[in-house]
Amino acid sequence: AGTGVVYASSTMPGPGNPTMVGRTPYVVAVVDLDDGVRMLTNVVGDGATEVVVGDRVTVAWEPLEDGRHLPVFVRAEAGDA
Repeated sequence: AGTGVVYASSTMPGPGNPTMVGRTPYVVAVVDLDDGVRMLTNVVGDGATEVVVGDRVTVAWEPLEDGRHLPVFVRAEAGDA
């Protein structure tokens, strides 16, 4: 379904790996998907650094240079997800 709930999160003030240079601060989160899977991901977009445990999130797809897409999550609007 591409929807879930934030189980845990951490805001990274500096790059934890070279691919995140220039993208700080960023949020690393564990998301419990409504489909029963728990995954490690990033929360992106408006309000990402204010995400808290229990927030609803929805999947977004970040394009990669090689043509693949990385699943990331955005905070759900009230009434979404």
